[in-house]
Amino acid sequence: MYIRHVPPAHDGETPIPLVVDFHGYSEGAQIHAQHSALGPFGDQEEFVTVTPQGLGEIPRWDTGLAPPHLSPASETSTAVSRSDRSR
Repeated sequence: MYIRHVPPAHDGETPIPLVVDFHGYSEGAQIHAQHSALGPFGDQEEFVTVTPQGLGEIPRWDTGLAPPHLSPASETSTAVSRSDRSR
């Protein structure tokens, strides 16, 4: 799950920057998007903001720092690689 904010004035054709806005431990995407206010700032500065939701009962990110047998794939690396493919 993620929250995507595209500036209302964007024409849908012209490429603009993408900012991925990760929330902190236990915060969650909705709360973080409100607190960071990058969506409205992106309206002014002309960039898209994507705020992904971490996993777990307490929202968090698997940063890949755990031993491989406990953490098969880093969620943050996966998010970055997905954004690379969307170009």
